[in-house]
Amino acid sequence: MDSRDRIIKDVVSALEQERRIDLHRHPIEVDFRGKKLVLAGEVESVAAKKLALEYAAAFVGGGALEDRLLVRPGEAIEDGALGDLVYAALSGESAFNDFDLYVRVQGADKEFRSSPRNATGRMEVEVSRGVVTLSGTVESYTHKALAGVLVWWRRGTRDVVNNLSVTHPLDDPDGEMTDALRMVLEKDRFVQEAQVRVHCRDFTAVLDGAVRSDLEKELAEADAWYLLGVTDVENRLKVLG
Repeated sequence: MDSRDRIIKDVVSALEQERRIDLHRHPIEVDFRGKKLVLAGEVESVAAKKLALEYAAAFVGGGALEDRLLVRPGEAIEDGALGDLVYAALSGESAFNDFDLYVRVQGADKEFRSSPRNATGRMEVEVSRGVVTLSGTVESYTHKALAGVLVWWRRGTRDVVNNLSVTHPLDDPDGEMTDALRMVLEKDRFVQEAQVRVHCRDFTAVLDGAVRSDLEKELAEADAWYLLGVTDVENRLKVLG
């Protein structure tokens, strides 16, 4: 067995042992193409996608890994409809009021908005086969992370490629990621965020407190996984009653 076959076998073994990745229901293709290890297929959640990539990167390093994993959407919709949903979400977010916003669907211009004042940021959105790519420049990590979460929340999104550049660098990753996660939970109308305590440590999001139902617990955890940079989530939330 050569070294590539050994790496493939080890990665598959690691994925099989992770309870949050169900290879039987959602198979993942693991193979080398050229010098890169490629993960391809459709997974059930963002958590499964991120965990699969983390396990694979442990064997080959991030630079030698190609991500072709897509998340199974809650509802399959056409790219044009998804573009409309993404535009409405981003243009309706007050944090982006002073941003220029452009949306393209499969390479064709669809919608745009120019800021009435001096623009403090610019977001360009490309939608193709359920994959939403964000590019342009925003002020901070929080803006970048929030944009990504808002896109993940749209039904029909299969992946988010967040290529937004940030004017101000991330000086305090733990603190800024914690603040961003709190903001996301505040904006999630399905989560009673006042009862949820969060903090991020070494790119792991920790959720404490109480929620009203198992569904709310799952949604709060999903929000944490959606956050850019989060590689693991510890869900310690308790369900009341």
